Amino acid sequence: MSKNASGKLVEILLVEDNPADARLIREALAEMAEVSFNLECAGTLSEGLSRLGEGGVDLVLLDLGLPDSDGIETLTRVRTEMPAVPIVVLTGLQNDAGGVEAIRQGAQDYVRKERVDGRVLARSIRYAVERKKAQRRLEAYQTRLRSLASELAVAQERERRRIAIELHDRIGQTLVFAKMKLGELQACIPAGAEDKLSGMQGLLDGMIGEIRSLTFELSPPVLYELGLEAALEWLAERIEQQYGLKVELHDDGQPKPLGKDTRALLFRAVQELLVNVARHAHAGEARVSIWRESDFIRIEVQDNGKGFLSDEVLSCAGERDLFGLFSIQERAAELGGELKIKSSPGEGTQAVLTIPVTRTWRAKRRE
Repeated sequence: MSKNASGKLVEILLVEDNPADARLIREALAEMAEVSFNLECAGTLSEGLSRLGEGGVDLVLLDLGLPDSDGIETLTRVRTEMPAVPIVVLTGLQNDAGGVEAIRQGAQDYVRKERVDGRVLARSIRYAVERKKAQRRLEAYQTRLRSLASELAVAQERERRRIAIELHDRIGQTLVFAKMKLGELQACIPAGAEDKLSGMQGLLDGMIGEIRSLTFELSPPVLYELGLEAALEWLAERIEQQYGLKVELHDDGQPKPLGKDTRALLFRAVQELLVNVARHAHAGEARVSIWRESDFIRIEVQDNGKGFLSDEVLSCAGERDLFGLFSIQERAAELGGELKIKSSPGEGTQAVLTIPVTRTWRAKRRE
């Protein structure tokens, strides 16, 4: 154990099967002045994973060539078992290629054994620990942002429904009542005024129609009264009327228990995907399929449009018109699901949204 006044001990696990290299690392660690540490050693990956499973390890110094594992697979197995523990890879290669690849695969840093000394190790350990802390903070922020995005989407949908109900119950019904009263006047109006009265009735009819249309656009009542499948049928008809895009809907007929908030989010996701197809895909037809697989609901939106490079689009999905895709991804992740998009130029696009049946947004939030 190394002692100094620099602060908390760093519990280090060295996984190295070569006694000479292990001794070299021990000597280099002993030279460190600014890092307080306690060192434990393991000669195989199995021993190392067993020690990690006991907890209390702050950092792993990992040789990738072990008797029971070799190469990047060694790093992958440690990261899979203990993703929260920072890893510094020890490489015997005479170049940096192996170390760079290790960082790409999730290591916090790497050290070439030929260059090991106290200064290099101290820098690497300090860097690895701080980088892992920063990564954890970033992941916590991302989780919180995803949760806030879902809360915002739910609040937005509820506000849409509230406004739609107000439009229907107050303004819409008031206009209908006004039309009825205007009709009663027809029996007692002077000769020659019929045309003006008919014009006013036409205006009222137009306003009533606009209110009804706006109410459905804001929050289609069919979604809450008849369910997701019926709402998607209405949406398919609406998209064809608005954009001329023919939309076929296929449902497997199985029960799909979903909370109101989850149904609304799924409906908006399909709406976003279909509008994207209508506006950007140059497609003549689209197909929406909804089916249940065990505890998951899958919704597929497929078109015969021009397609695109899906990897490039998803990597910049937060930009401009593509923000809708990013939003769907975040909402799906918050529900415990995912959005996958497959496309290539000239081959159309397939978007598959997967959501657990048994995990509503509220259940996820309580966790």
